[in-house]
Amino acid sequence: MIEIEYCSACGQRRGDYRRSMWWLMGELVRETLELDGRLWRTLRAMVHPGRLTREFNEGRRSRYISPVRLYLFMSVVMFATASISLRINLMLLEPDASAPGVTRVDADAAAHVDDHNAMGRQLKRRLEELEHMPATERDRELFVGALDHGPVVMFFMLPVFAVLL
Repeated sequence: MIEIEYCSACGQRRGDYRRSMWWLMGELVRETLELDGRLWRTLRAMVHPGRLTREFNEGRRSRYISPVRLYLFMSVVMFATASISLRINLMLLEPDASAPGVTRVDADAAAHVDDHNAMGRQLKRRLEELEHMPATERDRELFVGALDHGPVVMFFMLPVFAVLL
């Protein structure tokens, strides 16, 4: 019996395309952060203002990594570096318990939250917790929260802001 490699109806190649989640994650990392000579060539071209843009406009694109890959690579490097350095600073700095806190939570802030859904209830609970914390502990809690969630928010919002400009 002859096994046909392509579907006679649609032309799609036959095969088993089931992949594990780990394989997909590895493929995503390999394809996104592929570190070959093009990355270093792109970074060298970026040192000279306008060179990379001129090269792309003149059609010489295969020498350099794509702008999306460059954005992803630089975002990962920047956010990882910022997160690590801020966490190190946070570990080295001991808060002064006698110093007044710089953040405050309005006493009625939680009262204005619509708690008819899970996210609203969680926000209301968190605001009430922050309201009853000592000021220095609240400052630290908000700072750690910004460290944890800030890079992710910026990673997704930066392209949105670029489109809006």
